[in-house]
Amino acid sequence: MKSLLVALILLVAIITVVAVQAAPLERQHGAHVHGQANGTLAVDNGRLSLSLVVPGVNLVGFEHPPSDDDQRQRLDKVEQALESGDWLTFDSDGDCRIESSELAMPGFAEGSHDHDEHHHDHHHHDHNDHEHAEFHVDVDIACIRVGRLGWIELNLFEDYPGNEKIRMDVLRDTRAERLRLTPGDTRIRLP
Repeated sequence: MKSLLVALILLVAIITVVAVQAAPLERQHGAHVHGQANGTLAVDNGRLSLSLVVPGVNLVGFEHPPSDDDQRQRLDKVEQALESGDWLTFDSDGDCRIESSELAMPGFAEGSHDHDEHHHDHHHHDHNDHEHAEFHVDVDIACIRVGRLGWIELNLFEDYPGNEKIRMDVLRDTRAERLRLTPGDTRIRLP
């Protein structure tokens, strides 16, 4: 009886820990915070999948369809940079290359947002009430020697001062962890 009680207590504790850890992962999809990007890196059998969601204001300084030539040029420049994959650097020991990359820019299309009727809360945004433009980047990476890959660097700070931090969930076969990348610490370390 005592062992059954201990087993039940352990089971409840495990379920509670899993639920608490999963909650922040789900919340990141409902709202965004200016200055903060959110991402996930999954490592599985020599393949890496990187997903990143960045508020438009972080990279181009606005979150609506471009309203003039200057905004169009900034948006085009960021679009080209994100599509190129040049913002990613890999430890050469892993012998990695980008296999595919997809970019979506919801909220930046003409007619997708009525800026005059929108009120900003510059800390948290509820996308159920109104849409703010974002960049959604998905990158598939193949590594010949993934076991030797020591790090991946995300170079999304120097040219984009509005991007203050990246909250990155790193998922591996044996563990999951949440990292915080900043202008002073741009690497995801993969020991």
